[in-house]
Amino acid sequence: MKHFIVELNQVIGTLKYFVSEYKKLDSKTPEFLNCPSWIAGHSAFGIYDMILRPLGSDFEFPENYHTFFKTGSTRIPESEYPKIEEILETLDKVVNEAKKLIGNLSGGEIGLPKDLREEGFFSIENLITHTIQDIAYHNGQLSYLVRFLNK
Repeated sequence: MKHFIVELNQVIGTLKYFVSEYKKLDSKTPEFLNCPSWIAGHSAFGIYDMILRPLGSDFEFPENYHTFFKTGSTRIPESEYPKIEEILETLDKVVNEAKKLIGNLSGGEIGLPKDLREEGFFSIENLITHTIQDIAYHNGQLSYLVRFLNK
């Protein structure tokens, strides 16, 4: 399970790096790109929805985050999202909870078939891998945004 925790730390570290680089710029996100607030919030929501909830965590995820950050949510002006510091704090809490849960799984548990058809996956390993890949994908968007605005 350690490799999943390492990978999660890597993608979250990359996300935070690009958020910090974005905050140094005096620019706004163009309409055709996801803003850093949405990407960080969506990553927190993804970890909650794809790891914590299926593993039975009682973590209390902020209710309004479901509306703001779920897949397919409607884009709103960046200023209407919660403050990025609040989002990053929630992200840290969700990541810490996920690492505890993942760390407590046995090698046998992680790959066992599990009825997760509602999520479209068939094992905890699939859920964790998809979540990490989704965050990495959105990190690519953040990288592009920072380079685009830093011209």
